Amino acid sequence: MALFNKTLAELIKIIANLYLDDWYEGEATGGSTTTCADTSRSESDDYFNSTGSPEIYFASGNNATLRRRITDFASTGGVITFTPALPNSIVAGDLYSILTKYKRSQIVDAINQAMDIIVEEGLFWKLDEASVTVEDDTWEYDLPTSFIYVYRVTEADEDGTFQNDEIDPNAIEIIKGSNPQIRINPAFTSLTVGRKLRIEGLSVPENLTSDTDACPVNPAYICPQAAAILLMKDEIGQKLAETFQKKADICRSTTVSMALPMNSKRVIE
Repeated sequence: MALFNKTLAELIKIIANLYLDDWYEGEATGGSTTTCADTSRSESDDYFNSTGSPEIYFASGNNATLRRRITDFASTGGVITFTPALPNSIVAGDLYSILTKYKRSQIVDAINQAMDIIVEEGLFWKLDEASVTVEDDTWEYDLPTSFIYVYRVTEADEDGTFQNDEIDPNAIEIIKGSNPQIRINPAFTSLTVGRKLRIEGLSVPENLTSDTDACPVNPAYICPQAAAILLMKDEIGQKLAETFQKKADICRSTTVSMALPMNSKRVIE
């Protein structure tokens, strides 16, 4: 279970709005496959398309998760024109957001890079009780993905629950490699064919790709670190990048690393 759970969509908004000063959002009042009208917009003509890479992203409706490049903005009617055409027309009530300095994909990449920086510090509890089923005369099983450490394996009871049948830690061996496996030594225990094995351990966060993917790492670190990664590539933004980097470093330095449970066995080199 993770202590933090900001979604990718929430992180993008925080970073773009609070750190990059580049966030606009609204609700469409109408549109077509190449336009989004929002009569509440008050910006001047060409406000959004006067920058290098303006992009509109649709967060709801029949075009949800699609992005398009903005080619024009007309203040009259708040009409945003984009290309290429969408598969479905924009209708009233569709939610959208606009980025003008960075593409959404760039912010997502920066978030995942920030997570990669603290691989060992970002460990969180992982439990899998569905992937491994005991087979006849089989003692080696592929480990579910993302485990960095395994500290406990339990065999399901007759009724399928996991109560008391924790396997002796001395019976557990990790076979490392490109496809890690867990080996149960039959000299220390016996298994019942058809029962599930619950594997408990520690994992690192997987890359975030979907709006609803939750990030188990502290957003107080992720947001400034991702912003620093983006701004460091921009000569004008380097000073600001240094400020955000210091903020991320302070958060990282005050983070208490998770203590490894007893009998933890490392899965990867």
